[in-house]
Amino acid sequence: MVLLALLAGAVTGSPLAVQAQAPLPMPSGFWYQSAVEFTVPTLGGDNGPIWDAMGGLRAGPGIRLGAGVDGDRVGFGLGLTILSLGVGDHRQATGTSLSAEFRYRLVEQWMESWHTVLSLGYVRTTIGPARVGRGEIPESLGLFDPARGGPLIVEVASVGDGARFNVELLRSLSPRITVEGRLGLDVVRLGHLSVDAFNHDIPTPGVSLLPVLSIGMRIWTHDGGRESGY
Repeated sequence: MVLLALLAGAVTGSPLAVQAQAPLPMPSGFWYQSAVEFTVPTLGGDNGPIWDAMGGLRAGPGIRLGAGVDGDRVGFGLGLTILSLGVGDHRQATGTSLSAEFRYRLVEQWMESWHTVLSLGYVRTTIGPARVGRGEIPESLGLFDPARGGPLIVEVASVGDGARFNVELLRSLSPRITVEGRLGLDVVRLGHLSVDAFNHDIPTPGVSLLPVLSIGMRIWTHDGGRESGY
């Protein structure tokens, strides 16, 4: 939060000005979001052993882009996150998530200037694709017939759906710009393994957890204090 406060001070001209000025009201209306995220995936069920056999899945950073509308209390948002994850010691994998969330702004403020927003929604998650050797995929899944030939290198991804929970802290930097910090958790069931774009059911997908920490900004179409009616 110190970093966010210094950023707020840079907009107003001085970090001390943040303390001297009265807090700006929160904007309402349509908004556009950009944020930097960091995710530590914990894969459940058969997904864990599958990725462990490829060298293990490592945490990584990502970028989130979003858009939505917030009223005085309730709102709705859509988001796209693109992650850069590691596989083993040297390989990389992408990760993506699409989300649709209902948002609720609490009446209470934190330290008289930070507004708390809770959100709950749906998320579609893809871990991968990652290029791996066919022999790295566990034979117990029965995806390949040993008697038949095939590519030695394949692209693998785990795909599934789940729920997203978020707690956000937002502060107005100007009438139409807010800075935010977010702590979230995606609880997903990665029920499909995509191998070279062909989907296979995972016998025991289990539950995978993807905690998220992010810092970002929003640009609003309406000034703070506008009566939205939501």
